[in-house]
Amino acid sequence: MYKPANSLAARLALIASAMFAAGMAWATPLTLTGSLTNAGTSYQVTDLQTGFTAQSLTVGGNSYVGVPLWTLLGGSLDTDSSTNGNIIPNGGGNNPILRSYITAMGSDGSKSLLSVGEVNRWFGGNGPILADDVNATPILVAYEVNGATLTTPQLILPTDTTGSRNVLNLVSLDVGGLPQQTGPGGPTTSFTMGGGFNAPVTYDEAALESLAATFANGVVARQGGNLTTPNDFIGVELWELLQLAGISHFDASTSYVVATGSDGYQTLFSFGELNPATSQRLALVAYDDANGTLDNGSGFARMVLDGDWRGGRYVSNLSSFSVVGVVPEPSSIAFMLLGLALLAGVKRRTAPARLTP
Repeated sequence: MYKPANSLAARLALIASAMFAAGMAWATPLTLTGSLTNAGTSYQVTDLQTGFTAQSLTVGGNSYVGVPLWTLLGGSLDTDSSTNGNIIPNGGGNNPILRSYITAMGSDGSKSLLSVGEVNRWFGGNGPILADDVNATPILVAYEVNGATLTTPQLILPTDTTGSRNVLNLVSLDVGGLPQQTGPGGPTTSFTMGGGFNAPVTYDEAALESLAATFANGVVARQGGNLTTPNDFIGVELWELLQLAGISHFDASTSYVVATGSDGYQTLFSFGELNPATSQRLALVAYDDANGTLDNGSGFARMVLDGDWRGGRYVSNLSSFSVVGVVPEPSSIAFMLLGLALLAGVKRRTAPARLTP
C-alpha cells in the first residue's frame, strides 16, 4: 500500500527528483579565482544573461550568444581604456599584464590555457584597427547555442576551428602570472630556447636564415598613439622553432612559452595561439625586414605578431624562449595508477572532490 512521504527529508528528495526530471537541477556556477580584484565571484547563466551586454558569434556552423571573456575579466571593449581590467599582474614593469595567463576549467577536469595577451583588447584580442582580422571577434563565454540556453556556460575561441581549445561546462577561470624580470639590456646576437628539453638550443641569425622562411607583409601596429609604417618582415614561425626543439611531450592545452628580451621584458604565449592548427595568428621570430631597420634597436631578432592592436608583444632584442608545461614523470604515472587501483576497491559514500588549477 502506498504511503505518502511524511518526513522532511523524503519530501525534499521528491522535490529534488522532480526538479531533475524537469531539467531544473542546480548548475555549478562559473567562479573566478587567482590574481583578480574580484576573485571568488561566481556567475550562474542567468547572471551572465542579465549582467552583461550580449555578444553574438558564429563558429563552425553554430551560433553562440554570451559575454566576451575580456569583459568578464573586467576589461573594456574600448581599446583606449584600462589595459588590466580586474587582473592583478605579478609585479610591475612595462606591460606586466602580458606575463599573465588564464586557465579555463570544465566540470570534467578538462583545461584550456590562454595568454592574457591573446584575450586583452589592447593586444591580441584586438580592436577596430584591423576590422577584417579574425581576432577582432572576441573569445566568448557562451550561455546560448543555436537558440538554446545552456545550463553551464562554454568557452568558445572563434579562431580555433578544431574546437579543441573550447571548454564545455565551464566552471572556473583562474588567473596567474609570472614575476617581473630584469636584465642589462642592449642588442643581442643570439637567443636560447629551453625548458623541458634535453638541452637548450641556441639560435643566431645564420641559424635562423638556414630554416624555411616565412613572410609577414604589410604589418602595422599602434605605438605611442600612432600607426607604424606598414612593413614586410621575414623570419621563422615561433611554432616551427618549438617543433624543432621537441615539444610533443608537453600537454598542449596547459603549456605556454615565454619570450624574454635582454632587458628582462617578457611576454607569454599559449601553445594554442601559436599552433597553426588551433589559431589563425602568425607569431614570427623576425630576423630581417624590407626597410632594413630591424637592427636599429631591435637586435638581430624580434617577435612580430601580425594583427596585434598594439606592439606590446613585439619583444625586441630576444635573448631566450622558455617553455613551461606539465610533463608527467614515469614514477608519477606509476604512483597514480597504483592509487587508482587502490581506490577502485574502496566504496565511496560521496563523490571525490576535484582538484582546482
